[in-house]
Amino acid sequence: MNKSVSEIFSIMCELRSRIHTNFNTSKIRWIYISARNGNYKIIRNHYGKPCGYIIWARVVRETLIRLEKYDIYPIYEYEYDEGNICLILDVFLLHDRAYELKKFSRRIRLLAWKKNGKLSVYKRFINRFKSIKIKEKYLF
Repeated sequence: MNKSVSEIFSIMCELRSRIHTNFNTSKIRWIYISARNGNYKIIRNHYGKPCGYIIWARVVRETLIRLEKYDIYPIYEYEYDEGNICLILDVFLLHDRAYELKKFSRRIRLLAWKKNGKLSVYKRFINRFKSIKIKEKYLF
């Protein structure tokens, strides 16, 4: 099931266009770069049709500090795949598929996302995520 970047990009854009939400150029860029780097998961319904997606970037601590202080997301393409912290860029689900997020997070050690202007960072400790603070001189 090897799909090209353009096929993956078109699936995600078509899903996003089904509802009337803000679909700005930064989201289009996130989708495109995540598809190129393989940092995506397309969620399918029981019939095999796409009904959602998750896109992320693998970032380093400095990128999270920049995001927290200056509200600047990864800019260059290499920043999307250079670290071990999973920064969730966009989650889109058409139906009740919240359990897909739980399945996705099982294989992640460090997880971060920004919602309503607040950056949240979590680290897995014995099959549970615990919130951690980002410090400039703290090593994960």
